[in-house]
Amino acid sequence: MSYEKLDIDEGKGSDLLSSLLTLNKNTSSEALAEKIFMEELTAQMAENPQAMTALAEQLSPPNAEYKMVQVKPIPGFVAKTHTTKNCKQYQNMKILINICYSDVIPRPPAVSEDEIRKAMNAEEDAVYNVPLVLSDLRQDTDKVQNECLVCDAMIHSDPYKRTIKDSDFKLYITELAVELIEDNHKLQLSREFSFPKINYKGKIEHRLVQLPKERPSLIAEIPTRPQTQQTATSTVKTVKSQIQKPEYIITEDHKDNKSYIIIAIEIPLMGSQSINTITLDIELSRLLFNLPGKYFLDINLPNKIDITTAIAKFIRPKKRLVIKAVKVAT
Repeated sequence: MSYEKLDIDEGKGSDLLSSLLTLNKNTSSEALAEKIFMEELTAQMAENPQAMTALAEQLSPPNAEYKMVQVKPIPGFVAKTHTTKNCKQYQNMKILINICYSDVIPRPPAVSEDEIRKAMNAEEDAVYNVPLVLSDLRQDTDKVQNECLVCDAMIHSDPYKRTIKDSDFKLYITELAVELIEDNHKLQLSREFSFPKINYKGKIEHRLVQLPKERPSLIAEIPTRPQTQQTATSTVKTVKSQIQKPEYIITEDHKDNKSYIIIAIEIPLMGSQSINTITLDIELSRLLFNLPGKYFLDINLPNKIDITTAIAKFIRPKKRLVIKAVKVAT
């Protein structure tokens, strides 16, 4: 098998892909070819991370909703657990999870302390969620040279700071990381955690992660028709001032190997009105909400959803409407 060294220059454009790797067409081992490719790719990324960021962007489909970003994780703490006996691969193997942080990772939504506690207690109507970026699993050895698995779980610095002073929140973040590892890597992990007195296992390296692009405001203004008569204009202005754009939060949840989009709309002016006065229209990637004379909301969803799975629940004591639907895989 023959291959050429990657020649990557961040100043190059369309020639960047053509210089990746030339493999012998007669090779009989695709797995070996892929291994050589990944080793070379990793080495080149370490030498020139800026060029690799440009390469990743070039590989991304046009008009993608996500972007490739270069991140160097900042060490936080390490959670230690192990795979279970029922795990088909890596049975009873120790796994070390590097909980690290970076301001490049999206921060969680701004919510009340009550909402955060609801998420920590896994309550059904909780809307708070911490964005977490997971690395691939990599093999390593522990301090007594036994084989183990290592994985990075990156969060924003704000939730990390809370883990320092709130042990319950630290366990919540650890549980989020464990659940995501199980979903992404098809493993079963023990819930018996310990926290070794190290802040990172392995060598800290730059990583390319996929993050959603920043979006403009998703709330549309309510259109009003210009009027020629003074009395009509006054009426339109009065109606517009009464109708509000409700506060809302969009989060994701992962359960039973499915990803869900959750939209929570705060409607404190709902009062004692019947829910039958609410108009809710859910489309593939759009949501329209209307409470006549009080609220109007028209938003584009960050991902497409399966509208046949959409359910809505009005929590009257909280004056909150929660909509949940399965996210369509892209």
